[in-house]
Amino acid sequence: MKNEFIRAFRNKFFLFYLGIGLLFILLGYILLITIDNVKNITFPDLSLSVYTVFSQFGPMIYTALIITTISSDYKDKNIVFYKEMGNSSVKYFLKKVGVIFIISVFTSFLVSSIVCLLYNRIDMLLPYLLKLEALLLSFGILNLIIVFVFKNFTESFFINLMLWIGGIVLAGTNDNLSFLAYFDASMNNYNTFERIIDKKILNPYTLVLNDYLFVIIILILAIVMSYILKKRWWKNGIQ
Repeated sequence: MKNEFIRAFRNKFFLFYLGIGLLFILLGYILLITIDNVKNITFPDLSLSVYTVFSQFGPMIYTALIITTISSDYKDKNIVFYKEMGNSSVKYFLKKVGVIFIISVFTSFLVSSIVCLLYNRIDMLLPYLLKLEALLLSFGILNLIIVFVFKNFTESFFINLMLWIGGIVLAGTNDNLSFLAYFDASMNNYNTFERIIDKKILNPYTLVLNDYLFVIIILILAIVMSYILKKRWWKNGIQ
C-alpha cells in the first residue's frame, strides 16, 4: 500500500486531485455570479453550488484522472509485478480504492474547510466533509471497477460517461431508479441536503449514514466483481 501512495505522489496524482477540488470551489463561485446572478453570496449559496459542481462535473473530470491509476498499470504490464508480489485481483483493486479514499479525504477536508471557514460555519464542517467524501468515493469506486474490467482508457472513460448520463435520465423518469443517480443535484438526496444546509433539518447524520450505506453497497459489489473477473484482470495485464 505504501508503494501506491509513493506512486501517487510521484506522478502528481494527489496534486491534480486536490487542484480539481480547488477549481470546483472557484467554479461554484463563478456560476453563482454569472448564471444565478447572486449579489450577496451566503453560506447556503456557496456550499450548495460547490456541491453541485462536484456532483455534475466530478463524474466527467475526476473520471479521466481516476481511471489512469489502473489503465496505466495495464498499459505498462505492471500486473505481472503485482501478482509476483502476492497481490490477488481483489487486493490489487482494494489498494487502488485505498488511494482514492485517502486523497478524497484530503480533498473533502480542504474544500469543506475553505467553504465553512469563509462564513464561520464550523458546525457544518464535518457534515459537509462527509457528504463530499461519500460523493467522491461513490464515483471513484465505479470508475475503478469499470477500468478494471475494460482496460482501455478511452473505452473506460466513455462507458463511465454513458453510465452517468444514462443513470440521470433513467432516475429522472422513475423515482424507483433514483439510486442510479443517487448523489446528483436533481435527486431527492440533494433536496434533503439543501434542507440541512438551510437548517430546516437539524440532524444531518441520518442522511450521511444513508450515503455511506450506499457507498458500502457499491464497494461490496465492486469487490465481488473484481474477484469473479480475476482471470480478466490477469488477461488485461499481460495483453
